[in-house]
Amino acid sequence: MKTLLKKAPKYLLVVLILVGCAYVLKPGFAQYVEHRNEIKRLEAEIKKLEAERIKLKAQMRALEEENPEYIERLAREKLHLSKPDETIFRFKKKQ
Repeated sequence: MKTLLKKAPKYLLVVLILVGCAYVLKPGFAQYVEHRNEIKRLEAEIKKLEAERIKLKAQMRALEEENPEYIERLAREKLHLSKPDETIFRFKKKQ
């Protein structure tokens, strides 16, 4: 019984130190998790933007090379142009 009473303050001190460490480190850990999530979100955005950059670079290269098929497709899709002897039919999409 006496040895248990002698060890009790040591155990209590260890428990208090652990509780104190947890109290001090909790905000830091929460901030770490928040930053880690932000990093993941930004990495996903970087991948998306990198894919868009590659697509735009390919479009730019096609325009610089004056690729006639690409330029014609762009003129038809974006500017709604047609050849002089063509008739264009536009259909409304079903909703």
